Amino acid sequence: EEIQVFLAASPRNAADALIKTLRQAGLDPYLIDFKPLALARLVDKPTAIIVDAQSTELDIVIMVDGIPQPVRSLSLPNKAPTLSEKLPAIIEELKRTIKFYNSIHSEKPLDSSIPIFVSGELAQEPEVCQSLASELKYPVSPLVPPLECPEGLAPSQYMVNIGLALKELSPPKAKANFSLVNLNALPEAYRPKPISLTKTLIVPGIIVIAIGLLFPLVTLVQDATADTASLRGELDTINQLIEQRLTQLRA
Repeated sequence: EEIQVFLAASPRNAADALIKTLRQAGLDPYLIDFKPLALARLVDKPTAIIVDAQSTELDIVIMVDGIPQPVRSLSLPNKAPTLSEKLPAIIEELKRTIKFYNSIHSEKPLDSSIPIFVSGELAQEPEVCQSLASELKYPVSPLVPPLECPEGLAPSQYMVNIGLALKELSPPKAKANFSLVNLNALPEAYRPKPISLTKTLIVPGIIVIAIGLLFPLVTLVQDATADTASLRGELDTINQLIEQRLTQLRA
């Protein structure tokens, strides 16, 4: 029997520096996600290829049956300032990634019907999508966010942010999240400590005990008040008798 295991890792010093910066800004993070996994959460297909190209970096995700495999993040050449100059490097890395996947999954390779979704700079130029489709022989289209975006906002530049938001939000059923991987990359040492059941039960228990102790005290106060009222009545009667005696003596 074969068991699939998804393993993700990141340098601890990078996480430490990021969390330290956030805390100095008054923010206390409770979860962290990897960029390729956030992108995979946006796709409305269980099997697809996601490509996100920014000015200096490239992310490629091959998602098969809801599991990202493989995932690649690499730098783009600094000598290519425009997207058209970066395109040959993007195509080469895409071909290399697809070839690598097909070589280890020869029984079920990626056929030409698998869609490629692009975001970042690639999604802003339709002619680039056409060039990718012609070169790779796969259908290529911009990655569409499953959430409504404000007018004037270019969602292709914020796909990672939207994917991170979907970590806790449920997209519409028609645009369901097919990614099965949803892990928290925040190191255990930085995660908020859960409230223990013992502490949860102690506070109500103390309140119940306090109420139990107050009940006899309230009863005692009520009894003392009744006794005081009775004594005042007797004292008033005695004072009246004394006044009558004094009046008789004066007469």
